[in-house]
Amino acid sequence: MKNLIIAFILSKVLFAALPTLAQVDESKSDTLNIGKTRVIVKSVDTTENGVNKVNKEVIVVEKDKMSAIETDWFTLKVGLTNWINSDNKLEADPNFQALTINTGQSVNCQVNFIEQTLKLVDDRLQLVYGLGLDGNYYKLKNDISLSTDDQGIVITDESSVIDFKRNWLINEYVTIPMLLNLNFALQKGKKKEVYVLAGANFAYALQSRIRQKWESEDMKYVRRGKKDLNVNQFQVGYEVQLGFKNFMLYGKYYPDGIFKTTTVNPNLRSFSFGVVL
Repeated sequence: MKNLIIAFILSKVLFAALPTLAQVDESKSDTLNIGKTRVIVKSVDTTENGVNKVNKEVIVVEKDKMSAIETDWFTLKVGLTNWINSDNKLEADPNFQALTINTGQSVNCQVNFIEQTLKLVDDRLQLVYGLGLDGNYYKLKNDISLSTDDQGIVITDESSVIDFKRNWLINEYVTIPMLLNLNFALQKGKKKEVYVLAGANFAYALQSRIRQKWESEDMKYVRRGKKDLNVNQFQVGYEVQLGFKNFMLYGKYYPDGIFKTTTVNPNLRSFSFGVVL
């Protein structure tokens, strides 16, 4: 998750610096797309006191006046994640009580490297799609380790020998979101400032692993487990986003189980919610 956030911050700094770094050819106009704004720098020839001068005119085109397809680079979603068991409760699987998480410290982080918006009905109805990396970081409450055998998940109780300072189950996916975006105004004649997005997320599992930290006799230890913990390789989830002006919330739910469906795997589904940055 730290690497995702660092990549997001660096990309934002780079794109913010583009207007000052761009070199303008005085014989033509230069165009920059920055987020949802297009900046056009145009050279204008003028004569003052018999001296020819070249002035630069900057034109800013807002979202409503742009083309039918808009591209955004590097958007970030950060929130909390949890799982839902077969009884539709935000708890561990009844058959795997040791697999309990700290809900307030389990994090969802998604970076969309590219998002495109296709206008379907002016700026009122749009199709939003993209490509990103989605990670769920579940902080385990108990001093356990996870591994697999030929049957499925194996849970090992290590509480008698290790007191973990950090014990994470990390699931990471490549995702392709496809959402419909409905924009409308609160009052007639006002600019559309309320957004409702709903649709699907198509996810492919990259890895599932354990990351643990603990101390013993003034020594610090880090353990990284195997990268395949029997998770479902493909998942289709639902996502809803609600926004007002520049503030937007999201919620995601994957009805398929996190782990492959077997008699020895936990029956858990993923649920996340948070803020779009």
